[in-house]
Amino acid sequence: MAEALGLSRRSGKLTAYGSADGLPAQVAWRGGEAPGLCLLVRLPPGGDAAAREALQVAAGAAGAKPGQTAVGDGVVTRMWPYRTFGGLPKAETMIEEAKGILRAVRPAAAAGNACLVCKAVAVPEPFLVNGTVNRVCDGCLAKLEGAVEEAQRV
Repeated sequence: MAEALGLSRRSGKLTAYGSADGLPAQVAWRGGEAPGLCLLVRLPPGGDAAAREALQVAAGAAGAKPGQTAVGDGVVTRMWPYRTFGGLPKAETMIEEAKGILRAVRPAAAAGNACLVCKAVAVPEPFLVNGTVNRVCDGCLAKLEGAVEEAQRV
């Protein structure tokens, strides 16, 4: 699936990330009590409402079941659960669904290669920040890290 979406960077064996149709995206295997394959698409700050609306329109047009895709905290998430007796859905099905999600949220997430925080600095490739795909410039990353350190001291 990662190759079909153009995600060429890896973090271990179970996570692929990069730019999918110009959007910071990640495909990862999630283990635990509810294992499955997860697609994450990073949105710019304030992009949740527009992405949620775009996905509802796209889901209605495609006849998708509500609740298959979640939007929150600047991330679109689609989880395909692993079923004990059925495994995952067919790869082609998951790839088409993922491409549909990317098409739907693209207008809401149009930030090009700009930093998703300041929108002023070009960031050529997305990378993982705390395990989640992101496109943040060095200056904003330093500010975010500083804010986390400050919060931990309090």
